[in-house]
Amino acid sequence: MSGNSVYKGYRTFTLPTDLYRIKRVIFENEYEIIGDADFTTENDKLIVADRCGEYRMLYVPKFTHLTPPMVWTTTMDTKLTDELLALIPYFVKSELYEEDEPQMAAQARNLFEASLEALIPYEESKQTLVERIYASYRL
Repeated sequence: MSGNSVYKGYRTFTLPTDLYRIKRVIFENEYEIIGDADFTTENDKLIVADRCGEYRMLYVPKFTHLTPPMVWTTTMDTKLTDELLALIPYFVKSELYEEDEPQMAAQARNLFEASLEALIPYEESKQTLVERIYASYRL
């Protein structure tokens, strides 16, 4: 990550311009690896605790938006995956059949949206710490 600066116990990094969503931040030094380190974002900065070690960020990039001249070329170099390209006909079908065959259009749209959701991985719920709570009462 670039743009490293330290301020009062925190380290900041400049976020990449093609960032869609941060999956997780990994901290590693010679003694430990934290696979899901705490972080926060502010504007175009990633803020983490200032510790001796290396931070790595795993993120989902933004999808490439196609402009009309790019759509008609056959040699375009895009970052679209085969799975995403296979979903385009279902979206087109849902738009074309909307008035004539609303049931078929709804099925195609549901398949498109469900498959698109499946392409974007969501974080699994992970327990990151156990907090010990002690209570003593004085009567």
